[in-house]
Amino acid sequence: KGIFIKLAYQYPVQPAQLMFIRMMMALPFYLVVLFKQWTPQMTAVMSYRQVVIVSLLGLCGYYFASYLDLTGLQYLPASLERLILYIYPSLVIILAALFLGRTFTYFMAGHLLVVYAGLLLVFGQDLLHIHFEGNNQLWGALLVFGAAFSFSVYLLGSEMMMRVLPSKIFTSLAMIAASIAIGVYFLLFFSVGQLFQIPLPVYFYAALIAVFCTVLPSFILSSAIKRIGASLGSIVGSLGPVITLLMAMALLGERLDTWQGIGFFLVVVGVLNLGRSQRKRSYAVPDSNK
Repeated sequence: KGIFIKLAYQYPVQPAQLMFIRMMMALPFYLVVLFKQWTPQMTAVMSYRQVVIVSLLGLCGYYFASYLDLTGLQYLPASLERLILYIYPSLVIILAALFLGRTFTYFMAGHLLVVYAGLLLVFGQDLLHIHFEGNNQLWGALLVFGAAFSFSVYLLGSEMMMRVLPSKIFTSLAMIAASIAIGVYFLLFFSVGQLFQIPLPVYFYAALIAVFCTVLPSFILSSAIKRIGASLGSIVGSLGPVITLLMAMALLGERLDTWQGIGFFLVVVGVLNLGRSQRKRSYAVPDSNK
């Protein structure tokens, strides 16, 4: 997603406009999947309370998290934003320990530190050039932390809700709620006429983001969480920044220096070891809608 967004930002487009176009392009896919997966039995089984909870989780994971992250980026460099944002795996593990009774060991804490140290090395050189500006950057850091926390709540809540709901139903409802919220926000604060001034290549990249970085990953992530749990799923997600770095090397010509290579190695080692520890504690919840 980061690669496509960077390519889209070569053209005059605001983050909120790109987010709106992305979600409006993704929305029809979720509506079609929900229509095809919904059965009369679901109407009888699914309660109004469950629909509200799923909708709120969708707002947490794909509206509030996106909004807080984009707002925080106005005050923070991208490298520092990514470092703060990717503490969400540790937040998921801590929340799971507090609310689901999962075990949190010194071994896990140590390897979370290894993962974060690796991320620090990957983005560390950019941090050396940051000129801190006091309250503005502190506010930005708090906003991005809020985004990480909000996404953590979504991951943990999705695991709990998918114990009783098919993953495709859950994902479709959550993403439809998020899409509606993003649409309402855009219509309240922006003009629809602005969309006609956006260059066509932006719509092309937005379509790629909608299909390959929104629709497909959201279903894959939900299916994975249903099988391996939110903690292990979020740990694997820690590989996101280093994979993005490798793709940036291949597609954008960026270079990987020695320290970033060491950081990449630490992240992979930490994720693999955390994955092994979590697998021993995980349980798979059968997907009733494979």
